[in-house]
Formats: sequence, structure tokens, C-alpha cells
Amino acid sequence: MASGSTVDSWTPVDGSGTAIPGMAVTNKEHGTAAASHISYDGSSRLTFTDLGAGGRYLEGSLTNSPASTDFTVFWLGHYEKDAPYPTHGNYAYNIGPNNISHQRDDGGGGFRVEMYNGTTYAGDDITAYDGVDTLWSTVITANSHAAYANGTNLNIVGSPANNVVADASIIMGSLNSSGYDFVGDIRQMIIFNSALSDEDRLLVESYIADISDILFGATALTWITTGGEVTITDCDTRATGELVIPDTIEGNPVTSIGAQAFQSCSSLTRITIPDRVTSIGNRVFEDCTNLTRASLSWAPLPPWVLTHSQVWRTGLKLL
Repeated sequence: MASGSTVDSWTPVDGSGTAIPGMAVTNKEHGTAAASHISYDGSSRLTFTDLGAGGRYLEGSLTNSPASTDFTVFWLGHYEKDAPYPTHGNYAYNIGPNNISHQRDDGGGGFRVEMYNGTTYAGDDITAYDGVDTLWSTVITANSHAAYANGTNLNIVGSPANNVVADASIIMGSLNSSGYDFVGDIRQMIIFNSALSDEDRLLVESYIADISDILFGATALTWITTGGEVTITDCDTRATGELVIPDTIEGNPVTSIGAQAFQSCSSLTRITIPDRVTSIGNRVFEDCTNLTRASLSWAPLPPWVLTHSQVWRTGLKLL
């Protein structure tokens, strides 16, 4: 529900689209921030702002019972790079409280993804995703956790002991009533009271990407399959951030990247190439003006990748 553009509450739906009023989250404050610091654009986007005078957050409860060690959370949106108090951490959500969370915090000279369950566990730098709508996924079991951005593993460290309490609270936009406020957008959030397998997680990610018109991994690529092997032939130039080419597509290994396949993909910042790729075509990264790194496990690269691409002009690192 909204009053004009101000969000009063957000009521989730179940898998069949039926509203679950008992899980509605409502707009609450700490400090002096007005309710309008959480706004709705009329389509699918909640925007959280915090000008430093105290923030707003959405709070409610889940209906998970009994307690569970296994949980999966997806959310679509982004962190803003200019959030106040970034060295304290900016929380997109906190469930439990403090059983499973997702936040952006400083570390390693940039800003890392972190999870908090009473202990803070850090992962990779996520600065490249600032301001860019991203599909974030988190999967926990009793003694493991993993976080992903657009299907890319963010390498959360540590050996956790996880448990989500029954009928857990959920706070969106803050750690708790004291702050650590989220600044950014949330478009979708999907919660499973189970730890999805990689296969099922990828299915959900593909579904969310499809209905939300975002592009990553195979959703951005065009390919042909010949003799049971896949060649990437094109990439949608709307693709943004980090793109991981999957190891397999439709059950077939990706072994080649065709000429000019990523030409003019100027919003990509990094491309990860699977191990089985043994052929890269001419001018494959031409006009990828923001691409700073391409990762692959075999070497040397064909010389035409270097001489006919944007490798030198963009400072591209080939690992």
C-alpha cells in the first residue's frame, strides 16, 4: 500500500499469487526521517533513501515454522555507492533477527558483500554492481552459506552455524531499529524455506531475470550448437556489470566464442570465460570500453584477441 509515492506497507504473495497479509511489512522509522524516505515508482521499484537524519525501514514477520537451518533468499535491486555511513554497513535485509542478512560494507579497499548471523562473514568486492539492478541470491544450510550476484559466486568465507528461528522477523532496509540503513532500490524479493540446489537456484534466477528484463549469464547471450558443442555468437549490448559465461548451455559445453561476440557491450565490466573454451574469435571485445577484466584458465590467448580488441585501450586484465 502507498500514500502517493510513499510506501506504507508491502504485502507478499505465495507461489500461486495469493496475498499473505500476515507477512506484510510496514514502514517504520528511527531517528527523524520521514515516511517518504521509502517510495514506490508505481510499477515494481521501492527506493530507500537516507539523508543522514535517521532512516526508514520495512518490518514484519515470516510464517516459517518450525525453525529451519535451510533458507534461500533472492532480491532484485541495487546498492547506491553514495550511501551515508557506508563504513558501518548498509543492510538490504535482516531475517531472524540476525539469522541471515545481506549487506554492503567496506573492506579490502572497496566495498564487499557481507552476511551476518551474529558473526560477520565477508565475500568479494561488489563495487562494480553499485547503482546497477542486480539479482542477489543467498543460500544457507546448517553449516554452509553462499552468496551470488547475477549468478556469480561472491565467495563468502567462514564456517557458519546457521538456524532461522520460527516465525522469524524480517527487516528490509536496515539492520534493526538502530540503523545501518540501506540506500538503493528493491524490485523483487523471493524467500524459500529451504536451501535450493544450484540447478533450482539457476531456474529461479532465470525466471526473475525474464520477468524483470535484466540480463546476465545465458540470458544475455546468443549461441549456436554444433556437434554437441556451443559457440557464443553474440551478447545483448544492454548487459551490464559482470557477466559469467556458463560452463554449459542446454546441457552442452561452451567451447568457443565467435568473432565480435561482445562487440559494443560497453556496460560490461568483467567477463568470466569457462574452462572448456579453446577458441576465441577475431575482435571479440571490440568497443567494450568499460571492460576491465576477463578471466579464463587456459593460456596463451590467441594473439588476435589482443591485437584486434579493446584490450590495450581499456586496460583489460587477462588472467
